[in-house]
Order: sequence, then C-alpha cells, then structure tokens
Amino acid sequence: PTAIGKILVFINDDTNSKFINGIAGRNSGQCAKKSPKKIQDFSQHTDKYEAVNLSHRETIELRIFKSNISRHGFYRVLEFTDALVHFAKNYTGLTGLSLHYKTFLRFMKDDVIRSQYPHLTAWLIRKGYIKGRASRKVSLQGELHDTATN
Repeated sequence: PTAIGKILVFINDDTNSKFINGIAGRNSGQCAKKSPKKIQDFSQHTDKYEAVNLSHRETIELRIFKSNISRHGFYRVLEFTDALVHFAKNYTGLTGLSLHYKTFLRFMKDDVIRSQYPHLTAWLIRKGYIKGRASRKVSLQGELHDTATN
C-alpha cells in the first residue's frame, strides 16, 4: 500500500510533470488528470480518468502514456513502469518530499538497475537525464529510427 501511495505522489507531483510528460509522450489531459496527492491517498478510490487509476480493487492503471507503436517506445514505457514500482518499493528513505524525479534518476544510475532497463536507460541518456552509453541490447540505430513515435 505504501508503494502505491509513493507512485501516486510521484506521478502527480508538479515538480515531476516535465519528466513524466516526456516519458509518457503526452501532457496530462482529460484521460489522465493529475492532482496533488499524499502517500496516505493509496486507500482512496479515484476517478477512472486520473493519471493513476485506483478505481478497481485488484489493479492499478497508469493512464499517462500516449499510444505507442514503436518497439523501443513500448519497451521504454513498460520498463519505466517496472522501474517505478521497484523504486517505490525498494529505494530506502523515500518520503513524500523525496519522491522527486531526480531521486528516481539517482536510482537509475546504479549499473545493475541500468542493465535491467536498457530501453529506458537509452531514452534517459538520449534526453540528457543521465550520462553514459546505452546498453548494447538497445540498438542506437533502432532507437533513433523509432523517435518519431517516442
């Protein structure tokens, strides 16, 4: 439950908007409304059109993503979702105040973490959020080819 609250805060925090919109490929709108959240809000059922939809009992829906037909774009958002869950569950010392995208980027700088998320890492490097080289698992040629839909 606390991890769900952390995801709510992270996705809805205005400080993270530019980063989240970049990852998502779109701005918040009618299909993904954002509003300030607290970690304790995990227990509240939300409107189904919120960025993090908690209206169903057994699922959590992230409505922030633009439809994506490119392979790299699809894997990037899938990896981001998985990384965000691991960040919220396992990154020590997270409170409402430290759920900033820069804290997430520090989490992503770990070599083991980076190797688990090659498409997300390649995107973060290409956009200048982190330094380094993309994994060989992700073809830079393919990544650049798919940028029209990323």
